[in-house]
Amino acid sequence: MELENAVEVDLLSKNNFEQVAFAAVDIPEEDGIEDPWGKIEFSWRKLWLFTGPGWLMSMAYLDPGNLTSDLQQGAYSNYQLIWVLWWSTVVGWVLQRLSSRLGVATGMNLAEHCREGYPSWVAWIIFLQMELAIIGADIQELLGSAIALNMLFGWQYWVGCVVTAFSTFGFLAIQKFGVRVLEAVFAFFIAVMGVCFIANWGASGTDSSAFMKGWVVPEVDSYAVVQAVGIIGAVIMPHNLYLHSGLVLSRKIDVDSPYKVREGSYYNSIESSMALFVSFWINVAIVCTFAEQLYDPTCATSSKSFAPFGCVDTKTLYATTAHGSNPRKNMYGKCSGWRGEFGGTDRVNADGHTNYQCASVGLDVAGQSLRTSVGTGFHYVWAVGLLCAGQAATTTATYAGQILMAGFFKIDLPMWVVMLVTRFCALGPAVVIALVASGNAGFQAQMNEWLNVLQSVQLPFALVPVLHFTSMPSVMGKHVNSPAMKTLCWLLAVLILGVNVYLVYDLLPFASTPLTITLTTLFVVLDYTFIAWLCKDDIKGFLKFLTGGACSSGDEEGNASLIAIDPKHRRTKEEIEKVDPEVADPLHAYS
Repeated sequence: MELENAVEVDLLSKNNFEQVAFAAVDIPEEDGIEDPWGKIEFSWRKLWLFTGPGWLMSMAYLDPGNLTSDLQQGAYSNYQLIWVLWWSTVVGWVLQRLSSRLGVATGMNLAEHCREGYPSWVAWIIFLQMELAIIGADIQELLGSAIALNMLFGWQYWVGCVVTAFSTFGFLAIQKFGVRVLEAVFAFFIAVMGVCFIANWGASGTDSSAFMKGWVVPEVDSYAVVQAVGIIGAVIMPHNLYLHSGLVLSRKIDVDSPYKVREGSYYNSIESSMALFVSFWINVAIVCTFAEQLYDPTCATSSKSFAPFGCVDTKTLYATTAHGSNPRKNMYGKCSGWRGEFGGTDRVNADGHTNYQCASVGLDVAGQSLRTSVGTGFHYVWAVGLLCAGQAATTTATYAGQILMAGFFKIDLPMWVVMLVTRFCALGPAVVIALVASGNAGFQAQMNEWLNVLQSVQLPFALVPVLHFTSMPSVMGKHVNSPAMKTLCWLLAVLILGVNVYLVYDLLPFASTPLTITLTTLFVVLDYTFIAWLCKDDIKGFLKFLTGGACSSGDEEGNASLIAIDPKHRRTKEEIEKVDPEVADPLHAYS
């Protein structure tokens, strides 16, 4: 069959989320495949058919929370943490690759596997944690869009939050025209963001030697440790692993064909790497822009509370402070000012202003700083890119919410119902934060840090399941993770978990009250205790592998978390054992 004959199948009327998230694209069969495990010949036309899900997935790497982390990375630590951003993106690609392979090899998304493979009470806990992560991301996205609308039209933040929440309905309606149209719209959003943020980068300039050093040399000054840890939490979004495992189901693949599964995983991996490579450079553009605009060693090494800071002109600080409020609440000492190619010396900006202060930097301060240092046009360019990021990211968060609800509970709710639920859960907190944050740049920046901490704490509830299921032969069959890949992924998981614990530990002293510290600590302890329980059988299998002991399933001890899933027929472990006892053993992946 010719590749040009690929047909889109609209399954919206069927509302069958077991088959596909919102639509399906047929991948044509090829004649003459003699060896299902042979080499896959690359085809640009085939890659085009698989192009789409990875670009939707990449929006989570470009949401307003990530943009805030990027600008703070540049403003607070200059270029030195670009290597952290790079390797965080690489680790994110590895995890996204596992997520997409799980969907392609089994025809089920990660949420469905959690429902089938864990006890119901475990599935409930994971679901609630992921919903909390989506609500946290929604708050960042709504507030980011509201800040953009304020820059463009002067709307109050709370108005922007409400408008953004309901404008998502219009973007979701695009899916009625087919999945390829939807994917094209998101590609357009990414293109606009790229043009906007790279234009600001070009206007700001770059210290080339510092840039290359920051990308290649893995060093972190003491004042930048928290910022480095926060990058990891901002880049790798937990609900994005569930989203990607569902998005790849928009390509109809025969899970009974080893070649088709391998082919789908192959092209999804290439497409995801392309999308994340583009997202990396968009993030880098923001880092470099504000490294040139706002970085100052005096502010970075400040010993005051909430340090480090960026160096901001006071006109910007007054412009981003609400009428009647005191802008000095976000001033922590004088600094040298915008440096650009002037090497850190004082500079009179476009409006003749020379007074600069160390201050917390958020999305609004960043935009206003471009107005005063580079020109008004670039202020609007920043706002347009930010608006695209907020609108696109909040739409993909809605898709993630639908995947969770349909996967965990077999509830095939219409997308607009899911959006109403998630939007109203996020809208209340977002409006409250918007009212408090309006004209309070310091509060905005600190709130974003805490929301990134929330994402970090929720990450294990996606990370552990995807590693667990992709390492089970009873789930993945011959497409299971190799021992080397499994070892690498679990080492990455341990690293990420350790980094997240450090992030929470470091930020706890800045909690406002002892009650806040106590509740946060209790929440984290309970979360990680549950994660340790979730991992116990994987740990047991790994230890047996290291000691040379025989692999055995934990089901004999009544552990329901290792109930095997057959990708096609959902057979039980006992039924699979009658056919292939070796494949039925989840711990066989180590041998």
